[in-house]
Amino acid sequence: LKIHVSSSTKEVLDTFKTFRLELRGEVEMKGKGKQTTYWLQGEETEPGAISERKETAKETNL
Repeated sequence: LKIHVSSSTKEVLDTFKTFRLELRGEVEMKGKGKQTTYWLQGEETEPGAISERKETAKETNL
């Protein structure tokens, strides 16, 4: 799933340092002219969060 986002949205998401964005390029926006846009491709999780979820899943299966 890719979500189309503006440059201003990308700037906000970049502050979190967990989102993966890919440059889409310039797109003609009605009433705004050409705008640089990006694809939001997903979010990277912190390594600790992944291992905690795996441990919880293991405990549940016991």
